[in-house]
Amino acid sequence: MNKTNQAGKKKNNWIWEVRDRLIAGRWGRRLLLQILGICSVFCTTNGINPVVAAFFAAMFLEQQDRWFLMGSISVTMLVVMPFLAAAKYITILFIISVIVRIFENRQIKRIDMLFGASIAGIAVFVVQASGALIGGNAQELLLMGALEGGLVIALTGIFQIGIHGVLIRQEGHPYQNDEMTAIGILFAVCLYAFRSTGEFTEWVGPFAMYLMILWMAYRYGIGFGAALGCACGIISTIWTGEIRMLGIFCVLGVIAGVFRSLGKLWSAIGFVTCSYLLGTLYAPFLFNGQTEACILAGTAVFLLIPGRFCMPYEQIKISSKRREEEEKKRHYIEEIAGSLKHLAESVGRLRGESEFSYAAAVQLNETANLLESMCGYLSEEQQEERDILEQIRQEYKRHRMEIKEGSIVTLSNGRKRIKMLVRTEDKRILTAKEAAQIAGRVAKKRLCPSNDGRTIINGDFAWIVLLEDTNFMILQGTASSSKEGETVSGDNFSCVDLAEGRYLMGIVDGMGSGETANEESEEIIELLEELIRTGFDEAAALSMVNAVLSGGEEAAKSTAVDLALADLYTGTCSFLKSGAAATFIRRNRWVEVLKSTSLPIGILPEPDCECAAKKLYDGDYIVMLSDGVLEAIDGEEKEEELGRILMDMTLQNPKEMAEYILDYAVMRAGGVARDDMTVLVTGIWKKAA
Repeated sequence: MNKTNQAGKKKNNWIWEVRDRLIAGRWGRRLLLQILGICSVFCTTNGINPVVAAFFAAMFLEQQDRWFLMGSISVTMLVVMPFLAAAKYITILFIISVIVRIFENRQIKRIDMLFGASIAGIAVFVVQASGALIGGNAQELLLMGALEGGLVIALTGIFQIGIHGVLIRQEGHPYQNDEMTAIGILFAVCLYAFRSTGEFTEWVGPFAMYLMILWMAYRYGIGFGAALGCACGIISTIWTGEIRMLGIFCVLGVIAGVFRSLGKLWSAIGFVTCSYLLGTLYAPFLFNGQTEACILAGTAVFLLIPGRFCMPYEQIKISSKRREEEEKKRHYIEEIAGSLKHLAESVGRLRGESEFSYAAAVQLNETANLLESMCGYLSEEQQEERDILEQIRQEYKRHRMEIKEGSIVTLSNGRKRIKMLVRTEDKRILTAKEAAQIAGRVAKKRLCPSNDGRTIINGDFAWIVLLEDTNFMILQGTASSSKEGETVSGDNFSCVDLAEGRYLMGIVDGMGSGETANEESEEIIELLEELIRTGFDEAAALSMVNAVLSGGEEAAKSTAVDLALADLYTGTCSFLKSGAAATFIRRNRWVEVLKSTSLPIGILPEPDCECAAKKLYDGDYIVMLSDGVLEAIDGEEKEEELGRILMDMTLQNPKEMAEYILDYAVMRAGGVARDDMTVLVTGIWKKAA
């Protein structure tokens, strides 16, 4: 992997990391706390507001968005509160911030909760006492100041527990009991702030309560549902004067948590059913139409919440643990790859002392590159991919198919690979191709089954692998003839469909002819094919084979290699030649010739090869030849003559084209094959959309 690719990968990972942080809600939770801070301003009762001082102190102690919160709360107080009251509480906030900062700067990096809460309570009392000294009713104001200061100390401790839980909670970890209670109180504060708004207390508030209880109980369990239900019940009791609302909300929170193990739909059904049972047996006022509408609306919105925002924390925990394990594996593999590269450099410096040192260095370096590329397969799925898999799961359910587990990864060429453990229900039998079509409609991509998985899906769980279908298709044709007097040809060729939409074409022309040359060229073409299939770069694979040939006991042997690797997604094709004959690309009535002046492999310590990349289009043909075909044509302009033959050819079938070229070469040689001859013709066509 080159430095450019590494830089691009790091940049891409940074972008996805920011996106994942946004989705995970870290910044969203901070914004929510800012909104709660503004709501706390509206909790003023009889001219006092211990809630705003306590909330500000708790946020200030958590060292989160201090001055932004100070500004937003101050502006809100100046707008909605009388000027003197606003000035009093702005002064309190200022005193809290100054004292906390003084203690932080004096070797105390983080003030504990009790000490910080005491600072806030004392600041409230001092400001109230100052007012008592200035105005009348000093005894009453001092008592109110002491009571408000004590309340601020208690609320600061409670708020800080809830705020801390919201800010530092890691994905996959549930809230603690004290955190759940504190968060429930924070939510209650937000609702209490709108107690004087009729429309809110009649419609918006109850709707928000039912939705939050159902949502949070399903996500975090019975404990959280009960705590939040208790907080909502207290607020509802204050609004309606009906004490039974406290018990109703607590029971609903517990029920929503009980049914969560059966799934989102059953949790909603249990919630609604319990509401109607409570209304029938215990609280008939729930059937007043208004409450019914709020319950049903909250349940409907809950069902519409996307799965990633409504997943039970147990599932998130499993997913988080799996990502941590994958991250460890990726770092471990990267460390091994780095060590192998350093080892390759060290081995390369010993080249003069060992004839195989160059081959060893190439192998080590390419192995390191392969390991680095493997890290891409271990990278965690992005949220978009997890959403696609969940949508496929739901779609398969409608077709009576079950996915036990699955994953979607992005391959090195940017294409998606979907692997799923699936089975059918009700004794149905489907083909992997049908499953690919169903998944393709969800993913909005043309998918096809890979040879790595099962082709038939039945009632037993089996793995299927789906890949993005290629944009181009290939059809090959070959023709060959051995040298006159020989039973086998010394040439060997390869036409093989590799993974990730790659197609390899190649001809290896062994030295000499007959069985010996045939065996040698066969070994080389098979070795090259396996190395490239494994993931080695064509040039690196050729270097490894060349090092073995040039460093062996029979170093005088040489072999001509002609390779072409087509990408069936993009239509690009890379050519690599080492001592090989020319390659022809025919497009309509036009022919391009790729010549080579390089030496065969096995002669020099490092391979002498030439590389080129070409864009292929619908209806193009690639014609690859061994030397024997061109040598059969007399004259110095052999390539030009064969190019004219290809331009005038009306044949369309690659097999017929290959046989025609071979027959023409044999005819030009006087009807006798003076050398081994091999013709490989590959046609490429664009698939219909």
